[in-house]
Amino acid sequence: MDEPPAQRKHVLEHDDRYYSWERFSPEDAGLLAIRLTDVGTQTALTVTPDENIRRAAHRAWAGARQSRAPGTTIQILAEMGLRGVDPDQKLEETFRNHGHASVADMARFEVHFHNVPGHIPLLLFHLGRTNSGQEKSTRYQSAFGKATLHPLRHYIKDAPRRVVEELEREYQAIGTTMQERFRGTFASIVERFTERFAPASKQEESALKSRALDTARSLLLFGTSTGCTYETSAREWTSRIASLRAMPGPYHQRLADHLEYLLAPPAEIEEVMGFKAEAPSLIRHTAPDATVGENLRRLEERVRGSIPWMMPAPRTEQSQGVAMLTQGIDAAGLVIAQYLTAAIENVDLADAVGYVLTRSSPELQQLSAIVFAGHTHQREPPQIADTTGLGAVLTMSLGEARDLNRHRAFARYINGWSFLYGAPCAVERAKAIMDDGFVMPLYLDIPGFEAERQRMIDSLQEHYDLADRFIDKTRAELGDADYGWFMNLLPMAHRVDLVLHGTPHQLHYMTHLRVREGGHINYRALAYDLNKRVADANPALEGIRLRTTIPDPANREEFFSRK
Repeated sequence: MDEPPAQRKHVLEHDDRYYSWERFSPEDAGLLAIRLTDVGTQTALTVTPDENIRRAAHRAWAGARQSRAPGTTIQILAEMGLRGVDPDQKLEETFRNHGHASVADMARFEVHFHNVPGHIPLLLFHLGRTNSGQEKSTRYQSAFGKATLHPLRHYIKDAPRRVVEELEREYQAIGTTMQERFRGTFASIVERFTERFAPASKQEESALKSRALDTARSLLLFGTSTGCTYETSAREWTSRIASLRAMPGPYHQRLADHLEYLLAPPAEIEEVMGFKAEAPSLIRHTAPDATVGENLRRLEERVRGSIPWMMPAPRTEQSQGVAMLTQGIDAAGLVIAQYLTAAIENVDLADAVGYVLTRSSPELQQLSAIVFAGHTHQREPPQIADTTGLGAVLTMSLGEARDLNRHRAFARYINGWSFLYGAPCAVERAKAIMDDGFVMPLYLDIPGFEAERQRMIDSLQEHYDLADRFIDKTRAELGDADYGWFMNLLPMAHRVDLVLHGTPHQLHYMTHLRVREGGHINYRALAYDLNKRVADANPALEGIRLRTTIPDPANREEFFSRK
């Protein structure tokens, strides 16, 4: 379906950048929709505000009045209307004079992202605690078969145009090669699945294609352009903007500016475009917040060389699996251990725990001072500081981490990925993470699929070699720049260690949901394994144990199920 034409358009320069504002009427879009496109990056952000009132601010102020107004909610809302209360102004006064962030937590709204690299949704969901949303599925979006890599030029600064254009060509050529392999693998897997499972209906043919896409997606690169919707509170939006603005890469800083311009636009823009932003007065304290990244950098400097590294054979296949965190360390000590594994690539959490358990009290005090330095009630510690008695390390592919990352009730982080928090990413860090290897889709473990399996392994290893040579060339041209953009070259198959902390309620929900037939076979197997290990860990948790059989990629009924 073609997109309806914008009702109004307005292009202007803002802070030396060009932005395009577009307004879509409720008749065309179902709701009033305002889209702001950064003309330079072609990233588009869309919101669905009201024409006349600041909806989120109005709701939040009515909630805030509960602490001081004796009447019912209807009376409070009516009083606001009769007195002509400007809720945004009132919230600003409360926020500014009392530092009360709870009002900003009651003002919730969503932003729809279009044409962003695949690592942006992961970053948003990874940093947030109280958020919801979805991103485009590789299973249902045919456009992934044609999408290009998010342009490298958005991540490079202070380089001659000739150099940038040459690097861009080679970078996009890597993306094109993997797209061709993705399409070829998908076609081949469809043919082999058809021979193996013999679909007997249109519904089964559709399910088969979904399983083939689940398999072929291992070759998609994380920098493939995609889209998502992210919903959270004004308080958390402020934090996301501050975190993006603190990242070394120019694109992330530019996206922060883009978000703030959309969520807190000038009054003249609201008048021209005919809308009211949800709660612009609550988009405050958006200066770059490099607290976590700086603390991780300092911690790495403090302990590097003191902890053994776990060095896998570079760029080889790794097995997925689950390990419970039951090493006899208390929740406070585990915070230090988790910071260590977030700060240093290829450090196993068990080794970090062993290191913490052998430190003296003065040493632990020094490490704690680094971990919590600079944090306030407005600059809170990240999820690395969250621990429970039910933590687990899930070794999986990046594709499954992307799927499970959306279970926002869990505290979570990825080992060694300090650059997600604004820490600089040197080329050595990028290469060390690329060496972590990859996890294969379990459908290729079915007997008879050995040739397809080996072809995918060969494709992945050839890709890593190509990406490695490209990074070497980039360093020769750019020197000691920030290489956080290497995430764009990671395939979905790339191996990561995702640490999850949840309550029994959350673990019950996630494992019982994700083990169901119809989901991706790899995360179904992980959910089953996690559930079993949690139930085995404590007799008091026996009640959450799944009563189903181990997910079987070769089972025809499971393969076609859409439960």
